[in-house]
Amino acid sequence: MILRVNKITLSFALGLGVTLLVAALASWSRWSAVGVLLAPGMLAGAIFLPQGVESDWPGVFLAIAGLVNAFMFSWLVLGIWVLIQWLARHNK
Repeated sequence: MILRVNKITLSFALGLGVTLLVAALASWSRWSAVGVLLAPGMLAGAIFLPQGVESDWPGVFLAIAGLVNAFMFSWLVLGIWVLIQWLARHNK
């Protein structure tokens, strides 16, 4: 159980890192199309704050969007990690 929690925690940290990397890449003019990967978080934030960053609480909107994106990327990281372990176990 502890190993599973550590794996989930590490995958969330990597997902948060991927979110920050994608946000940094999207701020460059040549890489602005990468910002499409952040759309699910913005849509989830728009459920709670429909005005987006123009609302009374722009920091809350960005926090919701960032956390949703981090969870999304962490599931992707965890899935890839489990797939690699499964392939390593079955290819012996």
